[in-house]
Amino acid sequence: MVDVVQRIIKLLEDHVHPDLKRPFYDGDPIAIPASKLPTISVEMTDCDIDEAATGHDSHLDTIMIKVIVDKRVDFDKKEGEVVAQKTLRDYIKGVGSDGKLKSNSVVGVLRNNLTLSSAVLDQLMQVNISVVRRGDDTITEEAWISLTTESIVDMSERT
Repeated sequence: MVDVVQRIIKLLEDHVHPDLKRPFYDGDPIAIPASKLPTISVEMTDCDIDEAATGHDSHLDTIMIKVIVDKRVDFDKKEGEVVAQKTLRDYIKGVGSDGKLKSNSVVGVLRNNLTLSSAVLDQLMQVNISVVRRGDDTITEEAWISLTTESIVDMSERT
């Protein structure tokens, strides 16, 4: 079984917007240097394991993908001018001139790769956006994308 977090990180590194700094984080490092922004962290937040067909288990893993941009770009802008959130929205679910999801947006990449090889993404993704203080002097605007994957794991050694 391949670690689903690593599989998602690899998929995103290969396909998302080139402005997002790599390598992406396996887990949330909390303190991220400003020089590493914008970036992505991917973490498993929950796992349910259930007995599946004979000799197999079903793993339902809840994954949190955090797309993190530097909010300080908004501090010296003209009144009413805010760019961090628009940039963030473009990274997570940007729409092209044809009205379709951009293939290099995080949601676009995930929707185009629903099977993740041996895991399957749930059809529902939830996106929450917030401003976060990271460390002493870094303020970020972040999108937290929650999704569930299901993997069938061979348990042939079960007695």
